[in-house]
Amino acid sequence: MNHIVSVNNVSKNYNLAKWWSRLCAGSPWTWRGRVLAIAGPSGSGKTTLLNLWAAWIPSAGTVTVDGKQTGLLSERNLTRLRLNTIGFIFKLQSGLRVSVLQNVELQLLLQRTLKPRERQSGARAC
Repeated sequence: MNHIVSVNNVSKNYNLAKWWSRLCAGSPWTWRGRVLAIAGPSGSGKTTLLNLWAAWIPSAGTVTVDGKQTGLLSERNLTRLRLNTIGFIFKLQSGLRVSVLQNVELQLLLQRTLKPRERQSGARAC
Protein backbone atom coordinates (compact mmCIF):
# COMPACT_ATOMS: atom_id res chain seq x y z
CA MET A 1 0.00 0.00 0.00
CA ASN A 2 1.16 3.54 -0.79
CA HIS A 3 2.16 5.81 2.07
CA ILE A 4 0.67 9.28 1.69
CA VAL A 5 2.97 10.71 4.38
CA SER A 6 6.23 9.35 5.69
CA VAL A 7 9.07 10.85 7.65
CA ASN A 8 12.59 9.59 8.11
CA ASN A 9 14.66 10.67 11.11
CA VAL A 10 12.81 13.95 11.41
CA SER A 11 13.57 16.16 14.37
CA LYS A 12 12.92 19.76 15.34
CA ASN A 13 14.95 21.69 17.88
CA TYR A 14 13.48 24.55 19.87
CA ASN A 15 15.45 27.22 21.67
CA LEU A 16 13.32 27.86 24.75
CA ALA A 17 14.81 30.63 26.85
CA LYS A 18 18.11 29.25 28.18
CA TRP A 19 17.66 25.61 27.19
CA TRP A 20 17.01 23.58 24.07
CA SER A 21 14.08 21.28 23.64
CA ARG A 22 14.23 18.62 20.93
CA LEU A 23 11.12 17.12 19.44
CA CYS A 24 11.83 13.83 17.75
CA ALA A 25 9.13 12.82 15.34
CA GLY A 26 10.79 9.48 14.66
CA SER A 27 9.42 7.83 11.54
CA PRO A 28 5.60 7.94 11.58
CA TRP A 29 3.68 7.36 8.39
CA THR A 30 0.14 6.86 7.23
CA TRP A 31 -1.47 5.15 4.26
CA ARG A 32 -3.54 6.76 1.55
CA GLY A 33 -7.26 6.66 2.31
CA ARG A 34 -6.80 6.02 6.03
CA VAL A 35 -7.72 8.20 8.96
CA LEU A 36 -4.95 8.82 11.45
CA ALA A 37 -5.48 10.10 14.98
CA ILE A 38 -2.65 11.87 16.72
CA ALA A 39 -3.15 12.04 20.46
CA GLY A 40 -1.05 13.12 23.40
CA PRO A 41 -0.83 15.58 26.24
CA SER A 42 -0.47 19.30 25.72
CA GLY A 43 3.05 20.15 24.61
CA SER A 44 3.91 16.66 23.36
CA GLY A 45 4.46 17.77 19.74
CA LYS A 46 1.20 16.93 17.95
CA THR A 47 0.91 20.30 16.20
CA THR A 48 4.63 20.36 15.50
CA LEU A 49 4.37 17.01 13.76
CA LEU A 50 1.53 18.30 11.56
CA ASN A 51 3.52 21.45 10.79
CA LEU A 52 6.49 19.30 9.79
CA TRP A 53 4.27 17.21 7.51
CA ALA A 54 2.99 20.37 5.81
CA ALA A 55 6.53 21.79 5.55
CA TRP A 56 5.50 24.93 7.40
CA ILE A 57 8.52 24.67 9.68
CA PRO A 58 12.03 23.48 8.82
CA SER A 59 13.44 20.30 10.29
CA ALA A 60 16.25 17.82 10.10
CA GLY A 61 15.42 14.61 8.27
CA THR A 62 13.16 13.84 5.32
CA VAL A 63 9.41 14.39 5.03
CA THR A 64 7.74 12.76 2.02
CA VAL A 65 4.14 13.57 1.08
CA ASP A 66 2.50 11.76 -1.84
CA GLY A 67 5.92 10.63 -3.07
CA LYS A 68 7.44 14.13 -2.97
CA GLN A 69 10.18 15.20 -0.57
CA THR A 70 8.89 18.47 0.86
CA GLY A 71 12.40 19.84 1.45
CA LEU A 72 13.08 19.73 -2.29
CA LEU A 73 9.93 21.53 -3.42
CA SER A 74 9.60 25.19 -4.36
CA GLU A 75 7.18 27.31 -2.35
CA ARG A 76 4.71 27.22 -5.26
CA ASN A 77 4.81 23.41 -5.38
CA LEU A 78 4.52 23.20 -1.60
CA THR A 79 1.40 25.36 -1.81
CA ARG A 80 -0.06 23.03 -4.44
CA LEU A 81 0.77 20.00 -2.32
CA ARG A 82 -0.85 21.55 0.75
CA LEU A 83 -3.93 22.56 -1.24
CA ASN A 84 -4.51 19.34 -3.16
CA THR A 85 -3.04 16.60 -1.00
CA ILE A 86 -3.06 17.60 2.66
CA GLY A 87 -6.16 19.05 4.27
CA PHE A 88 -5.97 20.89 7.57
CA ILE A 89 -8.94 21.91 9.63
CA PHE A 90 -7.87 24.51 12.14
CA LYS A 91 -9.17 25.29 15.57
CA LEU A 92 -10.46 28.81 15.16
CA GLN A 93 -9.68 30.83 18.26
CA SER A 94 -10.34 34.26 16.79
CA GLY A 95 -13.97 34.34 17.86
CA LEU A 96 -15.07 33.50 14.33
CA ARG A 97 -17.80 30.91 14.64
CA VAL A 98 -18.07 28.33 11.89
CA SER A 99 -19.40 24.81 12.01
CA VAL A 100 -17.24 21.74 11.47
CA LEU A 101 -18.99 21.28 8.12
CA GLN A 102 -18.15 24.86 7.08
CA ASN A 103 -14.54 24.38 8.19
CA VAL A 104 -14.22 21.25 6.01
CA GLU A 105 -15.96 22.97 3.12
CA LEU A 106 -13.43 25.83 3.29
CA GLN A 107 -10.66 23.40 2.30
CA LEU A 108 -12.67 22.42 -0.78
CA LEU A 109 -13.47 26.05 -1.59
CA LEU A 110 -9.77 26.89 -1.71
CA GLN A 111 -9.25 24.36 -4.49
CA ARG A 112 -11.63 26.32 -6.75
CA THR A 113 -12.61 23.22 -8.72
CA LEU A 114 -16.02 22.36 -7.27
CA LYS A 115 -19.41 23.98 -7.56
CA PRO A 116 -21.15 24.94 -4.27
CA ARG A 117 -23.35 21.82 -4.18
CA GLU A 118 -20.34 19.59 -4.89
CA ARG A 119 -18.38 21.27 -2.07
CA GLN A 120 -21.25 20.80 0.37
CA SER A 121 -21.68 17.17 -0.65
CA GLY A 122 -17.92 16.55 -0.42
CA ALA A 123 -17.71 18.18 3.00
CA ARG A 124 -20.58 16.02 4.27
CA ALA A 125 -18.83 12.92 2.94
CA CYS A 126 -15.78 13.68 5.07
